[in-house]
Amino acid sequence: ITFGSPRTASTLQFNMVCVCFFLNMKVHFPSLANTTNCYSQRKGNYSYPSFALDQPQVMKSHDFKHITNTNKLGAESVVFITARTKKGGYKLANNFKQLGNIVGLTQDLETLSEIKADGFLDLYAHFFDLPSHYLPMLQEHYTLWEKLRVCCGVQMSKHWRYELNPATSRNKLEPHPYCGSVDIDVVEE
Repeated sequence: ITFGSPRTASTLQFNMVCVCFFLNMKVHFPSLANTTNCYSQRKGNYSYPSFALDQPQVMKSHDFKHITNTNKLGAESVVFITARTKKGGYKLANNFKQLGNIVGLTQDLETLSEIKADGFLDLYAHFFDLPSHYLPMLQEHYTLWEKLRVCCGVQMSKHWRYELNPATSRNKLEPHPYCGSVDIDVVEE
């Protein structure tokens, strides 16, 4: 389970955990790889698809009480945490541990700004015991994924959204130099 407050790079973590978990299944438990499920809790909707707890799955949630008050945490469940600060991540990890949960990695924005996504990708690959030849492919994937996440779709930068459509904001925002220089068609190829 990936857990963290909104705007703590929880989507990045969820995606990295999901892909690394799938690859772990593919390498170490090939018969289970194609049954691996990854799904995210939608805002205000606390129901998940009904899968057996023994089926490989990754779930994302922003609601601590919902996770801990359901039977979604099986005996072998691992909780991955995102937080704004190192101190906040440490506190959340302790909360989960006190409830008897296994805590995997804690990803906080302070450390993310220091070691970047590639640093955390290394940590997740090591945690999931992935062969080293997977790392370059994963790094390339997440470099491209980050460009698309920031410059397209629901999680698009508010500055870039304003630049594309000024009617989306009441306040004038600074231009977004990064997205303006990205050729999305090339990235999507």
